Amino acid sequence: MRRVLLTLLVAALLVGCGDERLSTTELQDDVAAKLARDDPSTGKLAVLCDGGLPARVGARQDCRVQHDGQEVGLRVRAVATEPLRLTAVPFLTPDALAAEITRILKAEGRKVESVRCPDELVGRPQAHVSCTARIKGHDHDIDAKVTGVDGLLIDFTFEEV
Repeated sequence: MRRVLLTLLVAALLVGCGDERLSTTELQDDVAAKLARDDPSTGKLAVLCDGGLPARVGARQDCRVQHDGQEVGLRVRAVATEPLRLTAVPFLTPDALAAEITRILKAEGRKVESVRCPDELVGRPQAHVSCTARIKGHDHDIDAKVTGVDGLLIDFTFEEV
């Protein structure tokens, strides 16, 4: 099992807000505050969101949470509007997933030239992504699969297929 990224607890984010929209800054501040309350030991977190969030069921926004030089994506979705209630699901970007697979393969002594992952790895048990690793001039198909999620911590395994 590979444990990647932050150890934070985030089940649901609740926002007591009657506004029609959360601005980018409001969303970033609210997510950071909720994460810090869920796990005070994390200290300062940087939360960067791609934009604001309309207050309508199904609206979503992607954010990035940075802590101690690591980054995880966080997909925030509105699930209720009165009051506005948000849920959040962590994910590894294709680049972050490829970098972690590369790091592990190199630690195992493999001569990795590159790893390409076409999609993100969503933090849901059994979610998977197929990647391609170029090792010693040959392409190898790699299947990365989530084995568990604890807050923003995504556990995954991978194997050549």
